[in-house]
Amino acid sequence: MRSASLVVCLAALIFCIVAEIPNCQHDTCKDCIRQPSCIWCSKSINNTATKWRSCISEHDENLLDWLDWCDSEVVELGYTYNIIKDEGSIDGDENIVQMSPQEVNLTLRIGTPFNISLTYKHLANYPADIYYMMDGSQSMADDKDMLHSLGEKLAEGMKEITTNFQLGFGIFVDKPVLPYISTVPVKGDETPTYSFKNALPLTNNTSAFTNEVNQAKGATNQDFPEGGFDGLMQAIVCEENIKWRNSSVRVIIFSTDAGFHSAGDGKLAGILKPNDKRCHLDSNNEYNEAATYDYPSVAQINEMAKIHSINLVFAITAEQEPLYARLSQHIEGATSGVLANDSSNVVDLLTSSLKDIISKVELKERDHNRHVSVRYYSECKDGEMKERSSCKGLEFGDEVVFKLEVTATKCPDNEKDWNPVIDVYPVGRQGSLRINLEMHCQCSCAKPGDKGYVANAESCNTHGDSKCGVCECHDGFIGNWCECSRTNLTETISEDACRETNSSDVCSNRGLCVCGKCDCFKLPSPQMIEGKFCQCTNYLGCGDNQGKICSGHGNCECNKCNCNRGWSGDTCSCDDAVDNCENPETNEICSRHGSCQCNKCQCDSGRSGRYCEDCPTCSGLCTVYKSCVQCTAFKKGAYDDDECQAKCSQYDITTHTSVEVQNDQEKLCSFYDDEDCIFKFVYTVGNSVNGTAIRVQEERECSKPVNILGVILGVIGGVLVIGIVALIIWRIYASIQDRREYSKFILNRNEERWMNNENPLYKQATTTVQNPLFEMNN
Repeated sequence: MRSASLVVCLAALIFCIVAEIPNCQHDTCKDCIRQPSCIWCSKSINNTATKWRSCISEHDENLLDWLDWCDSEVVELGYTYNIIKDEGSIDGDENIVQMSPQEVNLTLRIGTPFNISLTYKHLANYPADIYYMMDGSQSMADDKDMLHSLGEKLAEGMKEITTNFQLGFGIFVDKPVLPYISTVPVKGDETPTYSFKNALPLTNNTSAFTNEVNQAKGATNQDFPEGGFDGLMQAIVCEENIKWRNSSVRVIIFSTDAGFHSAGDGKLAGILKPNDKRCHLDSNNEYNEAATYDYPSVAQINEMAKIHSINLVFAITAEQEPLYARLSQHIEGATSGVLANDSSNVVDLLTSSLKDIISKVELKERDHNRHVSVRYYSECKDGEMKERSSCKGLEFGDEVVFKLEVTATKCPDNEKDWNPVIDVYPVGRQGSLRINLEMHCQCSCAKPGDKGYVANAESCNTHGDSKCGVCECHDGFIGNWCECSRTNLTETISEDACRETNSSDVCSNRGLCVCGKCDCFKLPSPQMIEGKFCQCTNYLGCGDNQGKICSGHGNCECNKCNCNRGWSGDTCSCDDAVDNCENPETNEICSRHGSCQCNKCQCDSGRSGRYCEDCPTCSGLCTVYKSCVQCTAFKKGAYDDDECQAKCSQYDITTHTSVEVQNDQEKLCSFYDDEDCIFKFVYTVGNSVNGTAIRVQEERECSKPVNILGVILGVIGGVLVIGIVALIIWRIYASIQDRREYSKFILNRNEERWMNNENPLYKQATTTVQNPLFEMNN
């Protein structure tokens, strides 16, 4: 009997592994339907108490038998999907629809992905609004003059892209307060410093644009950074003043040769109010609240640019390019380009930037819910459907098919968040796809009014409500049928029933054993302890180095990470995609010299670089071709004529005046021969040995012989010259010293004074000596 049971268990286990049947061992309908492919079944007795219930898999081989007694209202499967708004009409410039559909309703179970097909059509002659913002400081005066002279050429360049365009012009300087400007009154016809002027709202009159640029007057400020962010915020949010059209590509060209002030810099002038992100242009189209509100932050500029679908192009001088290149990475839809010193390339820069913007489509989701995963697949002009959210190089009339894989990863704790709205939009374009998502987080039988919901049910000893056949006990009661009181939580009944194994702790040390059942501790949200023996948590064993649960790419279920699709690893930190491993130049994974692991290339030995494209120590086939090059081109080397003919005839070896590498597929080789001469040749990397074309430099680079006699004579001459120079220096030094000693002697002699009756050179001829013992007698 035991052996038969073991066989049945093993057979069931093998079936589950092969069929990949999910674990549907859940005790409540809510937990059951939150697991993909699980079904909750229950049956009522005499339409009163629900006694039988179970969570089974839709892959269960006995599914039909289960369904025979499952209430149809209680079986929760699949999804619902219907399109609310598919296509709109094209009516002038105000209702241009490029995306289809525009709105859908979608009901999803947790963990069950659903694919939405979205079509984007690249329309011809798409309307474009280009607003040119220029730095009005004196350092940009020549750039303004150049823009004026190229105004007509700019308009002609725009017409090659679209004839349905408008041009506008604005000019900015800085806040008109200390310390940004001088408060000394201006003289004569000088223009007082201003923050921002909307000099010309958008218009299709190109002559008006040229005239306004010519008439615009700059001003001066004292510090180097400019107040361009103030003007940029006004140009974005003042839609009526700027006259942005509803259905157009909106482009702001931001031209300057200096840095920028941002949030916090206003404190220098005592301006403490944060920027309010609102329009403050007066009747003269000037920003009149510059002295009230601080400069906007980069985050505020990015926020408003996304809301108003603005494409930013920073046209800056070369010395500012690193700063604005980093800035453009933090603003959606922003790029940067380098202006010539006098802005003579402004037309080429503007037209090329606009072409790149119009010919590209990139999808993103706005107000993304962290419990919903959206992955993008697209079929661009290459015709291959793969994971990517953007397509480039589109031409008028092209249609791009996107596949959006929407997955509800987890039910939010707050029931209000069970029905999020996902807004998918093309970056820098008008229009979007609105996904009205309903997460299947609760069974219908758990709602009042359903026959599966019984309040104060007799099956729950009138101490709880029966929901989908499971008792939800009132406060103060516990047990499968609410049969135990919780007035004394320390009371235990059969603690052995609360151990997972004989050696396990009671309720895993995470709860109390009450009525023979574990009552798990309640932790502050979102931490949870669950399981029959309180053995499961949603936080232990799932943290990464940064403390995120499952690296933010999955859910922690019973101390293990359940990763979202596209992620793997113990902490879901490994990205299964390969887009970061694909060399954009060759479209090869890790340049065929490594493996893609966690979306990063693990290069083979000796290889380096992001795509394993670098190989500093590789010699390639240089040594293979060396001898053949020597014997064929120079009649030298290891091969004689017969060996050269036999071994090298398959190579196409040609001589040239000079050889250089012409592309990334070629490799330059150089060697020293027996005469210490360097010979060079080039072959194509990756070619097979047979039939390879080799270009050889016809002249070897040989060093000239050393002139030994000249070197010797040069050394001797150098020694003689150094010796003569040293003698001359010594003689000059000795002469100077003699002069100094003589001068010192003359000075000492002049300072001596003698009496007229004394001769300092005279000495007496006699010497007197006294005898100390001699005494004179009187």
